[in-house]
Amino acid sequence: MLAAPAPEPGGHATLPELKGGCAKYDEEQDFLPLNRWKNVPLHTVDNAWILKTRQFITMIAELLFMLASLAWQIDAVLQGSSYSFDMICTAAGPINSVARTMSLYASWFLIPAWLFVLLSAIKRWTSSRRGGAAAAIRLLMTFSAATGMVFFIGEQSDEHQDDPTAAYTVPWMAATVQGWFAGALESLYDLRRIGLLEDGKKRSPVFYDNHAEGGAGEVTCAALEDALYARYLADNENTSLREGRQAMVQLSKMWEVSLVRPWQIAQFGEGSEKHPSPAHASCRYLEAHSDVSTESKMEAFDLSVGNPPGTTNRETLRGWYIDPADGEQIIMIAWGACKAEAGGRKSTQVIPQWRPADLTNPNKACEVLYSDISTSDPDGEETAKLLTLGISPEATLSTFYFNGGDELKDKLGECVATNVACRANWDFVSAWLGANQAQRITQGVMALIVSFAMLFVMGPVALGQTISSVALAGLVMLLPVTMLLIGMGLPQGMRLLRLTGSSAAGSFLFGLALTILTMFVDVTYQAIDTTVREGTAPGFFQQVAQGAAPLVALFLFKRLSRILGMGDISTTSGALGFTGAAMLRASGDRRLGRHADQRMASSIRRIGFGRHR
Repeated sequence: MLAAPAPEPGGHATLPELKGGCAKYDEEQDFLPLNRWKNVPLHTVDNAWILKTRQFITMIAELLFMLASLAWQIDAVLQGSSYSFDMICTAAGPINSVARTMSLYASWFLIPAWLFVLLSAIKRWTSSRRGGAAAAIRLLMTFSAATGMVFFIGEQSDEHQDDPTAAYTVPWMAATVQGWFAGALESLYDLRRIGLLEDGKKRSPVFYDNHAEGGAGEVTCAALEDALYARYLADNENTSLREGRQAMVQLSKMWEVSLVRPWQIAQFGEGSEKHPSPAHASCRYLEAHSDVSTESKMEAFDLSVGNPPGTTNRETLRGWYIDPADGEQIIMIAWGACKAEAGGRKSTQVIPQWRPADLTNPNKACEVLYSDISTSDPDGEETAKLLTLGISPEATLSTFYFNGGDELKDKLGECVATNVACRANWDFVSAWLGANQAQRITQGVMALIVSFAMLFVMGPVALGQTISSVALAGLVMLLPVTMLLIGMGLPQGMRLLRLTGSSAAGSFLFGLALTILTMFVDVTYQAIDTTVREGTAPGFFQQVAQGAAPLVALFLFKRLSRILGMGDISTTSGALGFTGAAMLRASGDRRLGRHADQRMASSIRRIGFGRHR
C-alpha cells in the first residue's frame, strides 16, 4: 500500500464521494435490459365466437411470464443491493477510530514483542536447524517493518479523524485493494464477450438478426442490445454500483436466455439466422411496452445505429412507430419485415425473408416505417412527401395487416408449400396472432421454473456476499494487531493477512462465480443449438431443451462448487455461505480452507438459516 501511486490533491483517490457521508444506492437502471423490459406481454387475436381458447391460453401463459419476470426483478434488486453495500464506506469513521485504538493497544505490547523477537532471533542465529543468521536477520527486519506499519496506521488514523477516507487511512487502503479487484472483474466481463464472438461476429442466442445471411440491415435488435449495455456501463461508472455493474450485465444476459428467449418463441415463434423476423421484431415490442420515457426509447434507437441523440423524436413517423399508441398488430409485423438503411433513417425494401410474400407495395410501407417525415404539419411540405409515396398521412402500414387465416392464405398461401422463407413468415405471423398455444404454455412454464430456480440460488448467494464486506471491515480494524503478529513471526499474523486480502476480493469472487455460471449457460445452449440443422428453426422438443439450458448450467455449477469445496448452492445455508467459503478457500491458507464450506454452512445454520434443508 505504501508503494501505491500518490492520490489526487485532497486525498480522495479511490473514494471521492465519501467525504461527509457514504453514497446511497444510486444505480442508473433505465438502460439495463433486465430493468428496462420488465413487461413481457403476449399479443393474440382470437376470432372464435364462443370458446376463446386462444385468448384463455394466452392469458395463462402471460401470467406465467409475468411471475417469472417478477422473480428476476427480485433477483436483480438483491444483486444490485449486495454490490452496492459497502461496510467500509458505511462505517468508515468507526473503522478509522477502532484502527487507531488498536494501533495504540498494539504499541503497548511492542516492548514485550521486541523481547520475544530478540529471543527468537538469538535462537535462530545460534542454531543452523532454525535457519541460522539469515533467518535471524529476516525476522528482525520483518519486525521493524511491521512495527513501522503499526505506527503509520496509528498516525494516519489520528491525523484524519475528521476525514476517515483520506489517503493512507485504513478505510482508504481497503477501498483501494477492492478497486484493484474491481479492475479484474471488468476483465472477466471482457473475457465472456470474446467467448461470444464467432467468425468476428457477436453471437447472441436471443437477438440473432445481425448475421449477413438474414439481411436485416443496419437497425437490429442485436445492435440495440449492445447499445443498451454500453450505455448502462457508462451511466454507472461513478455510482455506488460501479464495481458491480459488470456482474449486473452478466445477470441480465442470463435473464435474456432464461426469460426473453422463451417469451420470444411464445410471442413470435422460432426463427433462425436466415429467417430473423422473430428476433428482428421482439425488441421493438419490448421497447414499446417498457416503462421508460418515450425520449429514452428514441435515444436508445439512435444509439443503436450511431446517430446523435435527438435524431429520432416524437415528431417523426419513425418516432411514432417506436412508441405507438395504437396499431401494434400491424406495426410489429412491419418491424420484423423491414430492412433499414442510412443509419436507420431510411428503408427501401423488406428483408430477404419477406420477398416471396404476396404483399402490396411493401417497400413503400417500409419507407414510411423508418421515415423522418414530420407529423406535426399535416398541411405542409411533409404531407406532399407522404403523398409522393402513394400513402396518405393517416395511413397505417396496412400491407402488413394480418388478422387470421384469410390474410395468411391471401398473402402467403401461394408460396408457403414451396418456399422455406414463406413458411417462416407464416409461422412468424401465426405465432404473433397466438396460434401457437402449446408453445406459449410450455415456454411460460419453463421460464417460470428457471426464474424461481435462479432466485432460489442466486438470491441467497447475493445476500451472502455482504458477509465479505462485513468481514473485511472487522479484519481491517484488526490490521495493527495483524502487523504485530506478523512482526513476531507467528503464523496467525499471515493467516489474518491472507483472510483480509481474500475478504477484499469478495465481490470479485462472486463476479467470477457469476461469469462461470453465465458461460455454462452459453455452452449448454450452444450444445443444444448444434443439434439443429443449419438454416432451420428448432423443433418443439429442442425448444424445450433450450429453455432448460439454464437449469443444466445451474446443475453443472452446483457440482463444480462442491468439487472446489465452496458449498452446496442448492441449499439455503450453502448458498448463503458460498461467498464466505470462497473467501476462505482463496486465502491460500490450508487451515482456513479446510472444510470451509461445512464451517460456513454450520455457522449460518446456527443463526437460523437453512435449518430444515
